Amino acid sequence: MSTRAGGRPRASEAAGASGMGTLVVLALVAGALVVGALVGVMATGGFSRSPSAAPSPSVPSTVAPARSITASSALTTTTSGAVASSTTAALATTTSTSKAQAAAKLVSQVSLKPPNGAIHQSPSTVVTLHAPPGAHLVAVAVTRAGGGPPLAGALGASGGQWTATGTLLPGTTYTVRYEVGNSELTAYGSASFTTAAPKVVLSVASLFPTPGIVVGIGQPIVIYFSRPVDTYAAQQAVLSHLHLAMSKPVPGGWHWFSSVELHFRPDHFWPVGEQVELTGNLSGWDVGGGVWGEGSLATAFVVGASHVTVVDVAAHKMTVYDNGKPVYNWPISAGATKWPTQDGVHIVLDREGKVQMISSTVGIPVKSPGGYDEAVYWDVHISSSGEYVHAAPWDLAEQGYVNISHGCVNISPPRAETFFMFSRVGDVVKVVNSSRAPIMGDQGVMDWSFPNSTVIWTPATVSKLTSSVSVSPTTSSPPPAGAPYSPSTLPPA
Repeated sequence: MSTRAGGRPRASEAAGASGMGTLVVLALVAGALVVGALVGVMATGGFSRSPSAAPSPSVPSTVAPARSITASSALTTTTSGAVASSTTAALATTTSTSKAQAAAKLVSQVSLKPPNGAIHQSPSTVVTLHAPPGAHLVAVAVTRAGGGPPLAGALGASGGQWTATGTLLPGTTYTVRYEVGNSELTAYGSASFTTAAPKVVLSVASLFPTPGIVVGIGQPIVIYFSRPVDTYAAQQAVLSHLHLAMSKPVPGGWHWFSSVELHFRPDHFWPVGEQVELTGNLSGWDVGGGVWGEGSLATAFVVGASHVTVVDVAAHKMTVYDNGKPVYNWPISAGATKWPTQDGVHIVLDREGKVQMISSTVGIPVKSPGGYDEAVYWDVHISSSGEYVHAAPWDLAEQGYVNISHGCVNISPPRAETFFMFSRVGDVVKVVNSSRAPIMGDQGVMDWSFPNSTVIWTPATVSKLTSSVSVSPTTSSPPPAGAPYSPSTLPPA
């Protein structure tokens, strides 16, 4: 550069020098902007440290993502000023870039099982996270798509490992969010995986009582499942998926009578007027062998008046009680010596105005001595082996004196009609002084006829019902064609 006298630069040269300085500053600023942009890219994804205070020691239901560090927040620029300002900005950018890189590295060193992006994972997989050496997990949340409570789990004492204690559901996508830290920084990471769909699903095939009906004081809750539940563990596990509520909570229990049939009954007969609600969700029930529960169940019913009938086989009579008061004392003919009526506590299974009774269905050929094929009226069904209380106009002379039936309780047509009108599903019929013991597996007798040492009832958890059960309106059917019918024969109030 040439100078004029006195060593002062020419104006044009001074302008040139100033231009070169501006170019240097602009170059530094441009470089800083590029680096800052790279920092913004690296910080995207929630891996950078949150600008908030120290992380909470408790495990939240979700882990909030940190604010990403961007070029605009990492870098300060100016269109004019000293080179030192640009240098400071470049150093700040370098520091932020280093932190973002360190955070990303820390997150990448966390070991996850199942790994990020895994599919078709077994629901029996235990979700675990391990922090790298020198670091610790601060918080972990594992949630499923569609909502619901997070997967239960616990951090180890040192924070080096998180282990799930809950069970995964089949066919479900899970998101894992975690916070990991060391002595220098805290970083946030996330991952996801999907469990395999169940090989086989199991659901409720039937549930009784049905919603809105009124039942007798002996009626159990009966659930049939679509597939066998063979293991004790699976049979016990389903109970946690069932929820009982009662207007007047009473103790009771569950019992599996077969691999597909589950019953609940109170310890003693239901209180009159009891309102009962059963709900359940089988999702998440591990039945075993690749079978999982699916679907929900719900019913609510009301317990009606106390109807108890005592059939004394030896005395040839039956006494009918309405809410503890005897209202009828009738002569009967029960099962003959060759075909005795089952002893024990029966319940009314159903009623039919007319049943075509065929002896071959109980092992007696129709054409043999004692065989029959006959329409029988006013039938109150009290056992699944074919016992009824019904009209028997053919043995009126024997009723009250001798037992000649094939196991049913025979009464006169007007009395049978009255008893039919009086009875409802779940009413109690106690048969006493018979030589035939109750049969395990017979729906009419198996809930109440055996001691607790034989039928073990698992105590149920019962809550207080907070709403009223709506009762469906009942309808009266006309008497079946051919039935002996008297309009003046009415049930007691």
